[in-house]
Amino acid sequence: MNISAGLASASVALVLVGLKLWALGETGALSVAASLADSAMDLMVSLGGLAAIVYAARPADADHAYGHTSAEDLAALGQSVFILISATVIGWAAIARLLADAPAALTHESRGIGVMVASVALTGGLVLW
Repeated sequence: MNISAGLASASVALVLVGLKLWALGETGALSVAASLADSAMDLMVSLGGLAAIVYAARPADADHAYGHTSAEDLAALGQSVFILISATVIGWAAIARLLADAPAALTHESRGIGVMVASVALTGGLVLW
């Protein structure tokens, strides 16, 4: 991964996290929450990847005879924990909504849809870049 691609990826992910946080507040939709978790994971992967690449590129020294490549493994472990926590929270909320006496009221659905369309456009632009 080159640094400019990593920075572009992190920037797009940060914008998407902000947009989806707003959309979640406006709509209360679990689908937006799940998409937010995905974008947060993308942001974490982008930032963690940049940090791990910079750190792992350092040469071996007295404390790290085989180099610093384990930084990438630790970043992957952190991402796995984040996925587990996100899945648990979203699953718990989905079950709670299924068991509720009345369905959850969704509001401002068009705002949520607009954010998801913007998300597709931004991600597509990043891929084409």
